[in-house]
Amino acid sequence: MSIKRFDDHINKIISLYKKKGSLYLIKSSLNILSKKLFSEMESKLQPEKYIVRHNDFPLIKGGVFDDFKVAIPDNQSKNFDIYYNMIRQHRFDLLGSGWLKNSSESISPGINGFNHSNKSKREEKFSKKIRNKSKRIYKILKVINRDYETIDWHRDIKSGYRWPKDIWKSKVQYAHLPGVDIKNPWELSRMNHLVRLAFLSANHEDIKIECFKEFMCQFLDFYLSNPAGYGVNWRSNMDVAIRAVNLLVAKDLFGDIKIKGIKKNWFDRLFSKSLYEHGNFIYKNLEYSSVINSNHYIAELCGLLIAGLYFEKNEETSSWIEYALKELKIELKKQFLDDGCSIEDSIYYHSFVLDMLIYTLGICKKSGVSLEGFDLRRICKGIAFIKDVRISGKHLPLMGDCDSGVFIKSDIVGDIISKDEALKKYHHLSENKTFWKEQSINEWLDEDILYYEYPFENNDSIKGQFFEYLYSDMQLRPDNRVSYIKKVFKPNKFDIEKELFFSDASEDAESLRQSIRSEITVYPEGKWAVIKNNTLKCVISTGTVDVNGWISGHSHNDALSFVLEINKKLIINDPGCYLYTPFFEERYKERSAFNHNVPFFDGVEQNNLLKGKKGLFYSEKASKTDTFVEGDRLVVRICFADFKNPIVRRFIPGSNHLRIVDCAEVDFKQNIYKGKGSQGYGKKLR
Repeated sequence: MSIKRFDDHINKIISLYKKKGSLYLIKSSLNILSKKLFSEMESKLQPEKYIVRHNDFPLIKGGVFDDFKVAIPDNQSKNFDIYYNMIRQHRFDLLGSGWLKNSSESISPGINGFNHSNKSKREEKFSKKIRNKSKRIYKILKVINRDYETIDWHRDIKSGYRWPKDIWKSKVQYAHLPGVDIKNPWELSRMNHLVRLAFLSANHEDIKIECFKEFMCQFLDFYLSNPAGYGVNWRSNMDVAIRAVNLLVAKDLFGDIKIKGIKKNWFDRLFSKSLYEHGNFIYKNLEYSSVINSNHYIAELCGLLIAGLYFEKNEETSSWIEYALKELKIELKKQFLDDGCSIEDSIYYHSFVLDMLIYTLGICKKSGVSLEGFDLRRICKGIAFIKDVRISGKHLPLMGDCDSGVFIKSDIVGDIISKDEALKKYHHLSENKTFWKEQSINEWLDEDILYYEYPFENNDSIKGQFFEYLYSDMQLRPDNRVSYIKKVFKPNKFDIEKELFFSDASEDAESLRQSIRSEITVYPEGKWAVIKNNTLKCVISTGTVDVNGWISGHSHNDALSFVLEINKKLIINDPGCYLYTPFFEERYKERSAFNHNVPFFDGVEQNNLLKGKKGLFYSEKASKTDTFVEGDRLVVRICFADFKNPIVRRFIPGSNHLRIVDCAEVDFKQNIYKGKGSQGYGKKLR
């Protein structure tokens, strides 16, 4: 970094500090600056520092899954068959992309009118050592499967934009062009699909060899075009960690399979070398912050710990294990609050991080690692929360962000529909009807990413077995507890009162007048509440989690917003989140209070949102909420920093209906979202 650029960064920090007067802001800014300086020096001085040149590295051992059932449920058998056919063709449905083929010659449909296909044609150059090694490995790949077609790991499958292979990780751009989404190549490179391939192998003897060959080829393919530290797939350390876990788990599930013409020892050593590079990379690029950490840091610690446990012990892998164990104990207490809720302000991210911990600590116990010092009751409380908030048959409500990410995914829950049905269902696909009409897809696997079975509901699943194993000798079980707020609400005298009424239209007037007892569960630290009775369930956001001035980049301005189902019918939904970085203005609108089911003063946001790239994952606390219980009524009051008058919302449940009364001293507006929203990241319903 030049002296001028350094001075520019310092001046920006000083001006922001003078303007905001925030200690958190200056700490965060200096943290970003130090990372920029380190990254600049690293890319110039040690361009191949993560590539292992020697043969002195430990080998991977397996056996973690030896005692577990690896069975495909009968109701998912057809789903797995279709999935297998898609993966063999190198067709992937990445974050709502639809089943697109991904090779260097593939055509992209574009998104919202933006198509960046074939705009990156510059020659890519690696060192002579890397080029020579790649040629040798490519020849072996073709021995395994001479018809194998390489995957384009560097391409955004939707917009067609392609990141150069040979660019250093810190130089990789994102959010720099409209429509381009860096999450698409990251999602593919997480290798979640290879664990499913291993499940198929374990359940179908007739395709076991073919599945393992595909696993070997995809691993070698990735290894050839993604040298450690280079390209888009080394830009995010969290995704490197998840990739390492999925590669290790898939290889373990495949077991000891030999392929004619390939020396097993050669492949095992290369695989170990690559995963050793992954572990080394994760350890040296941890996204630690002295202010607060998030799901990224937990994912990295879980990846580092699992990698360390799979390797034969040496000094380095022992240091990975020691560090990750120490930090995970701390982060579990920091990132999961006393009531079991995550600090992320997002129900989906809560479940995502919870799964990371269940798998990782289960693998620890299976590997003989002591879990002393881990507050496992927080995980139990976290599961109780998920059980409490699920709606519409075991589905997660989309409140806060959702990136559809998974840590390890072995099952495939969803429907098999036709291509035409998919185009009718999803708005983002219907924009490119001409493109899709030309795609030869007869059966469309429409995966349901929001379906969430908590561990005790399916003990035959890998996650359920891990949880049972983890807690078997501790006699811990999630308990659905009711937490009442010990406060007395003294209402103001309000001049303005507005009412909303929601019911199941199929019920008669008499049923609506019946009295019914409702249960209210409040999560005071996590800022959630649930009202339920025999006919309805209402999940409510009661505020924004604030940790020493830090607000999660995945939170929305949705305090007082709610999701409602009556008689298992979804009556009121939340808009959720469609995309993160491709379209700044759309991201801003999705997080805004004016897009949620809330009362608001005209033009006044709950928390300050910045527009543009800086505001994609940032907001400043500007409101405060209080939650009260009045018998079977829930009351939430919100006060705005720049507006003196509070708004009070009462939730009054009844038989087959919910009445909401909003009060304030001056006029306000009420918004109810009437769209169908999202069904996961990148999936917009029509």
